[in-house]
Amino acid sequence: FTFPLIVKPLPAAGTVESHKMGIALNRFALNKVKTPCILQEYSNHDGKLFKVYVLGDDVFVFKRLSLPNLPVGERCIDVSGGSDSGGYVEFDSQKPYPSLADFGVENTILSKRNGLPVPHQDNDNNRKKRIIPIDSCSSSSPDHPLCNKMFRVTPDEIRPIATVIREAFGLSMFGFDVLVTRKKDQHKHGNLKEMLVVDVNYFPSYKEVHNFPFLLAQYLTKCALSSRTSGLQ
Repeated sequence: FTFPLIVKPLPAAGTVESHKMGIALNRFALNKVKTPCILQEYSNHDGKLFKVYVLGDDVFVFKRLSLPNLPVGERCIDVSGGSDSGGYVEFDSQKPYPSLADFGVENTILSKRNGLPVPHQDNDNNRKKRIIPIDSCSSSSPDHPLCNKMFRVTPDEIRPIATVIREAFGLSMFGFDVLVTRKKDQHKHGNLKEMLVVDVNYFPSYKEVHNFPFLLAQYLTKCALSSRTSGLQ
């Protein structure tokens, strides 16, 4: 694996601890990791993720601001007035994410080292977790991270992924996050995007889905009628 690594607790949902995460930028940062935990290789995804909710055959996709692109490889940071953090940045996934400055990274350094687009960085007073409908990107701001065509997906692209998860876990109501990245071997694949599935939730909140109570009642009624019909055959 390569640094950075994202550190996640074993509890997946339902507790305060399940949202306490961290980014390890080097091997020394691993000394600050609380175990047991899950370590995943960090994938740059242009500062956004896609929240997906599945209700039966229906798939709902929403964009959210996420963690920024980070340089690949080990590095140390000093963002606390002279006290080295050891290269470990903690955050709460239900609160505004850390910015590039929190990782001691400058936009110019990132773009030179990785050749990656540097997403727009909100200031500390405006770094909210904005939730944006899938079709709401403004053509007047093409450089905004949520509007970068390279990292955009459509519900039709997400649907086959939802089908695979549904069949693999036997679920009909679930949610998951999708990160869109570039394939690692760009010399071979060019700028082809790759979609990574993380954090599957077997009963999500559906809080972004408009009129969800009605849709849920409609779906459960359909299931009940289908079961009754099957029983009469």
